[in-house]
Amino acid sequence: MHTNREVKVARSGAAWDRPRWLEFKVAAIRLLLLWMMAVFAAHAVAQDDETSSRKMAWQNAGAYSYHFDRDTNYREDNIGMGAELAYSADNSLMAGTLINSQRARTRYLGLQWRPVHGWVGNVQVHAGVAIAAMDGYPKMREGGWFPGLLPLLAVEGRYVGLNLSMVPTIPNRMDGAVLIQLKLRVW
Repeated sequence: MHTNREVKVARSGAAWDRPRWLEFKVAAIRLLLLWMMAVFAAHAVAQDDETSSRKMAWQNAGAYSYHFDRDTNYREDNIGMGAELAYSADNSLMAGTLINSQRARTRYLGLQWRPVHGWVGNVQVHAGVAIAAMDGYPKMREGGWFPGLLPLLAVEGRYVGLNLSMVPTIPNRMDGAVLIQLKLRVW
């Protein structure tokens, strides 16, 4: 009979897997560093009151995922590099790369369509969908490119923003998760 830890290690199949407590600490440190970078960037950039009508460029360092099936050994700190270019109030182009939850490289290219807008204090809130082509998931077209359509909620301050999305569970292809992406305005 296997203990729970032995089953998880055997399931992952990778000798280099870090213990879960260490992964949490690494993810927390990365999130803290991203937050500090965002605070310093917010103080360094000049004030701009017309953010809703101007083109904006955002940069991100990947995403964090929270999987619905907590018994899996998925990577949840999906580090990488990405960018968004908001060319209108409703539309943004996005592109990037990250290490996905299955520990493989994913590249994506897509469009955010965010037709619902609102304000909460000094923060803009946009709702819509992200339509993208992505690769790197072994059970989806054997790791090749495939289309994706995800619900999207974007919360954007003057210099710091957050994208929130949900990946649905597709049986025998992809396990569902909530995605959180911190982003910094660079233009």
